[in-house]
Order: sequence, then structure tokens, then C-alpha cells
Amino acid sequence: ERLGLTQPTLSSGIKQLESQLGVQLIFRGSRYGGLTPEGQRALVWARQLVGDARTFQLEMRAARYGLTGIVRIAVIPTALTWAAHLSARFAEAHPKVRFTILSKTSSDILKMIDNLEVDAGISYVENEPLGRVTTQPIYRERYSLVANRDSALALQDHVTWADLAGERLCLLTPDMQNRRILNEVFYAAGITPEAQVESSSTIVMVAHVMSGDWVTVLPADMAHFLCDGKPQLTIRPLEGEEVSQAVGLIAPHRDVHTPVLEALLGTAKRLAEGGEFDS
Repeated sequence: ERLGLTQPTLSSGIKQLESQLGVQLIFRGSRYGGLTPEGQRALVWARQLVGDARTFQLEMRAARYGLTGIVRIAVIPTALTWAAHLSARFAEAHPKVRFTILSKTSSDILKMIDNLEVDAGISYVENEPLGRVTTQPIYRERYSLVANRDSALALQDHVTWADLAGERLCLLTPDMQNRRILNEVFYAAGITPEAQVESSSTIVMVAHVMSGDWVTVLPADMAHFLCDGKPQLTIRPLEGEEVSQAVGLIAPHRDVHTPVLEALLGTAKRLAEGGEFDS
């Protein structure tokens, strides 16, 4: 359906490719059985060839017209404000480049980069395996409590992770790496986190805190972005053992990146230096 082809046309094209290469690319039976080992290798080569062709075209275009085109970036929800910082700074130097920014899980970001569906991602760069990619750290994610100003936690001068035991939690869904990170921190504090509200949206989480006696945990910069100017909300740094995660730009591992992606990696590096990224 995505290719706009009928099934017989696609099958014929695959068989012609198999004939040219002299290998079987897919397992055939009553139903599609997946790629053969040769098919898996052919897929790797195909992605490399498509990427090389795109790099060649963009490099030739950049030599004549400067940097142009559309950059597609997939971003974890907690890093969306930093995606805006990155694209805004990049646009100042390269106004002909447009951006498409999507909110995705960290695992989806890796798949989309691998499948050439996006040009880059912004995600955690140290916590879970990334595979063969290029990374440029941008900032470290540190965490704060967001609570209604009338709650008992908001009235405390100091709040620890252990203080969240028994609270009505709003957290990101379990498929989000941020949730897995927070779960580990809760377990270390002797808490089994039981979120009464789970969402893929930080806005939904903050809206629940505003409307009731829920609490949530957000990266400090995201907490201030969503909560500043809302007097009914209180932000408290979570004290105790230092917890932080490196977040940065992720790009396909290539000997030569497209001119736009090379410039984007450079912008990410300068953004990190301006924010005094501490590794």
C-alpha cells in the first residue's frame, strides 16, 4: 500500500532482483516468511546505497544553493523543548532549511533512523544500547517534582524520591525510556511506582496535576516550561542521590553525512557547549 503497487507487481520485482543477484532474498510459503540471511544483508546494502545517493544529491545541491531541504527529526517527549532550541539556532544560520519534528519513543527513533524515515533523533545517549549510530550529547536531564501548591509535598522545603511513596502519580507510559529510568530510581528508593495516570504526553500529566491531587516527575527544564506562570503549581527539585541522564542528537553512522546533517551535528555541539554539558 505504501509503495502504491499491487502484490503481484511487487513479487515480480523481488524475483527479478533475486535473479540479478543470484540469491534468494525472502522465505516463501503460503505466507511471507521473512528475509533470508542474504535478504538481511541485501537490506543493509540497500539502505547504505539509498543513503549514499541522497548524500550525493544533497552535497551537489549544497555546493550551488547552500543548505536547503527538509530535516526530519524524531524526539523523545521530554526533549521537545531542546529540539526547538536546536532547530531555532540552526535556522538562524540556514534559513532555507525546514524542519519536521515528531514526538516518538526512543526505540521508535532508532527504528526510524535505521529505516531512513527520519534524518536524526534526539534521545538518551547513555542509558540503553543504541547500536551503530553517531551521537552528540547536548544536555543532561535532571528531575523535579510537579505538585499542586496546596498539596503536602508542595509545602515541604525539601522533597526526596522516598517522599513520593503512596502519592497519586502521573507518569509517561512504560514504552517510554524516561519511565524506565524513573522506575529504576523509584525502586532504588524503596518505592514500587504505581501510576494512576499514564500518558505519552507531558501536557496531559501536568493538566492532571492542575486539576487534582496528582503529582508528576519531569525533567527540570520541561517542568519550568510547562508550569511557569501557573501559580497553582509548585516545582520542587528531587533531592537525594544525584540522578541525571545524557540526552543528545543521534544520527546514522556514516563515513560521510549529508551537508545538512553535518551542520546539524555541529549546531548540537555548540548548543552543548553553550549549556556547559557535563559528561
